[in-house]
Amino acid sequence: MKDARDVVDCTQNAGIARIERELVGTALLFPEFAGELLDKVKHEHFFSHAHSLIWKSLISVFADTGVVTASLIINDLECKNEIAAVGGPSYIAALL
Repeated sequence: MKDARDVVDCTQNAGIARIERELVGTALLFPEFAGELLDKVKHEHFFSHAHSLIWKSLISVFADTGVVTASLIINDLECKNEIAAVGGPSYIAALL
């Protein structure tokens, strides 16, 4: 039988994952805010390893190009052989 801590942890983790998805999606959908977000949030702040990798890619791509798009992030993750670790291009697309 689960105790209350198990239930809270499960709910809390689901909430954290949802917030992380929304944050990454916001950076991709609203590139005019990406620089500001990328300055304040570091990849180490993410609970999800996949979201951390995506955020790291966002930081890298933005530093190199000054813009972020889903296709640039997918390409960057493919070049680093990390695309499978984040759920593939379809997961990046789902964040939009």
